[in-house]
Amino acid sequence: MRPQDIFLTLTNGLDLYNEVFEIIDSCTFAAKSISPTMWQAFELIHSTFKAGAELYLEDMLPALDNFVQYGAQHLASTPAYLDAMFSMVQDMFVDEKVGGVDRICACKLAEGMMLSLRGHADQYVLAFVSWFTSFAISALTSHRSTWQCELF
Repeated sequence: MRPQDIFLTLTNGLDLYNEVFEIIDSCTFAAKSISPTMWQAFELIHSTFKAGAELYLEDMLPALDNFVQYGAQHLASTPAYLDAMFSMVQDMFVDEKVGGVDRICACKLAEGMMLSLRGHADQYVLAFVSWFTSFAISALTSHRSTWQCELF
């Protein structure tokens, strides 16, 4: 699949997002590396995400995880890509319409970044921990209220 094909698919139809992300996931996982063509695909994924496809993070996650895992060296040497990955996680915690499953996916992506990019993603760790803590406290508080209502 050429980057142009990926772009056309990502810009023309939400119905095919899952299939495109599966193809990218399969290619990057099988190669155990990220080719220059796949980095172009990453740019398209990021721009699509920013253009309103953030609710597809669960479908994007395996491919994004491969970019982090198998492209860690390139991510570490390309601050714009690292910032793009961080901004995707950030959006999932700032956006009000995002649900718990999407935030869990963002946590998994951030975890992958912290594990695969040791020493290169340190500037993001404090923000990640702050968001995770707020998310966890919010989730526990809402469940606690539910439990209290059930008891009475």
